[in-house]
Amino acid sequence: MGFWGTFVACRSDQQLGQLLPDVTAAGEADACDGRWSGGWRVWRLFDSSGELPTDVGNRLVRATGGPVLIGRVLDSDAVQVTGIGVRTANWQTWLKLDSALGTPDAGAGTL
Repeated sequence: MGFWGTFVACRSDQQLGQLLPDVTAAGEADACDGRWSGGWRVWRLFDSSGELPTDVGNRLVRATGGPVLIGRVLDSDAVQVTGIGVRTANWQTWLKLDSALGTPDAGAGTL
């Protein structure tokens, strides 16, 4: 069984739990080390941390004043990516959806 959970990316000097103090899962998020430029930070939340509110992206946009990316990972096979902008329309796409659906042409790789 692979990773089930969520990655959250936004620009902030604060921890995710500080940006969303009323969201238990945010307080349990692991910061991901990386070479993120432009002040971006990334956190990983495991499914066992609890559900994120449906408006978590909008809350983060208000808290940070910048855009937010949220990636919901399903068994390390597919990611539902949502982008929430400050002055732009939200968007959503899937990465590697064929792998999660078990489509024969999906290829052997995982995320």
